[in-house]
Amino acid sequence: MAEKGISDASSSENESTEYSENETKDRKEDQTKEESKVKQNEKQKDYSHPVYKNISQFNGEVNRMKRPEIIRRLTKYNMDTNGTTEILKRRLKNCYKKRKLTDVSMSDSNTSKLDYIVVIDYEATCEADVFNYRHEIIEFPAILVNVPNGELVDEFRSYCKPIENPKLTKFCTELTGITQDKVDTAEEFPLVLQKFEEWLKSHRLGGKRGFKFAVATDGPWDMRRFLYYQCQMSDLVFPKWARKWVNLRSLFGNFYKRERGNIENMLSHLGLVFEGRQHCGMDDTRNIARIAQHLIKDGCVIDVNQSFSGNEKGRIQEIKPQKNSRSNDFEIGESKPVNIKTEADKVKDKEVREALRKLQLKEDEELVAFYKSINRY
Repeated sequence: MAEKGISDASSSENESTEYSENETKDRKEDQTKEESKVKQNEKQKDYSHPVYKNISQFNGEVNRMKRPEIIRRLTKYNMDTNGTTEILKRRLKNCYKKRKLTDVSMSDSNTSKLDYIVVIDYEATCEADVFNYRHEIIEFPAILVNVPNGELVDEFRSYCKPIENPKLTKFCTELTGITQDKVDTAEEFPLVLQKFEEWLKSHRLGGKRGFKFAVATDGPWDMRRFLYYQCQMSDLVFPKWARKWVNLRSLFGNFYKRERGNIENMLSHLGLVFEGRQHCGMDDTRNIARIAQHLIKDGCVIDVNQSFSGNEKGRIQEIKPQKNSRSNDFEIGESKPVNIKTEADKVKDKEVREALRKLQLKEDEELVAFYKSINRY
């Protein structure tokens, strides 16, 4: 796919030399900082410190607390008091832990390796009661979230013109709110994807010198299904940044010890309501970002937990966080005329696509349930 170059081709030789020297110096400084962090983390992993016994005792007290007492404590610490009792308990425990570690000049070594997440929730062409419908992405929304502080940084949004099924179905328009004129005047997916990657680069995301980031979604479908098939139809190579992602639905259930639910269900557990129109891509993305913000504030470690490489079985791999592993550096390369697949790639993709279709029909029960829930709206 076409990508904007990082450096100016007209740069002088002196500027290049100066940049190289500065880059070497920066790398040495980064290495020194990284080694310092490692030593600090090793020191902090000594759980024999009395503060951890104090934290453990407090956690036991919280487990026995009634909701009014939990709310009173959270109010005392100026913390959010919305949410179910179990979520409030988790919030209070994390708040107390942070305060106690700060009191003894320590910090929690169990933190995310990501600087940012890019929340995405595509909308695609669809038809009622047709499971094998050839979906094409028609809305491409994204929100950039700062992981350390949970702040919303920027938004990206673009509609896409469908090619295979250019006429939207009545069901699709009623579900998503996307009208025919919006897609008729939109750009085709390859150009939208190019602009999205330029947006990523404008925020210095990815690569050896950029910030560490990962895509975050509500489940595996946006990357594994919608984006993957769209790249197949557009003859584009599946992007590296899309091969590993943060499944926020899974993360939410594991962190708060709740059964996995949809966006509205997760918001309800947090004491919140859906803002905007459901199945509008941008509104869905904003609400997913709100959920991510609460996870961050409540102390959840936001890290990649699923991957999809496009192997012959088409299976999603669950990723377990490893304490000493480095975060993924997703490359967003220099400018190219177009990133089209070779004939060998197309043959392999055809085999993978067929395997994926068989897998959808046989094994993807969660996806079937997802589509049934959509048809209720």
